[in-house]
Amino acid sequence: MPRSLHGNRARILIADTNTTFRESLGQHLRSSGFEVVLVSSARSAFSMLRDRDRPIDWFYVRADLQDLMDGWILADEFLDRPPHRAAVIAASVERVSGQGHVVLKEPSLAVVLDAIRTVSNTPEPTRSAAVANSDPRRRAAYPMLSPGANCQP
Repeated sequence: MPRSLHGNRARILIADTNTTFRESLGQHLRSSGFEVVLVSSARSAFSMLRDRDRPIDWFYVRADLQDLMDGWILADEFLDRPPHRAAVIAASVERVSGQGHVVLKEPSLAVVLDAIRTVSNTPEPTRSAAVANSDPRRRAAYPMLSPGANCQP
């Protein structure tokens, strides 16, 4: 079971406007032992990220949230807060994250689950390489995650 820095189950925030995808991802992660928080807007995600009483351990966000801020801004907000971890971001375009976020181009549910499980079970210094190497289909579909790609953790 994924553990939080606080000793409880690891808490993951899922911010996605696609209700079916969000609910399915949440259900799979709950069955894997995560405490799951689901939101559909950037404003709700931002509020959850700022709640110091209930810290978020992991974060998945769709980059193109249609609100005052997008998923990229939220991912950076998450990175700036303890435990200073990168987010998993679903985007419509390939993009390298200089902050070490895991960026997946239009990923399937299975790919997102694999990325979250990989980052949550991998020590920080080797996280980018672990995600890139976790599924050979991902390397072909997401060249920015391929070994040797110009990604900076």
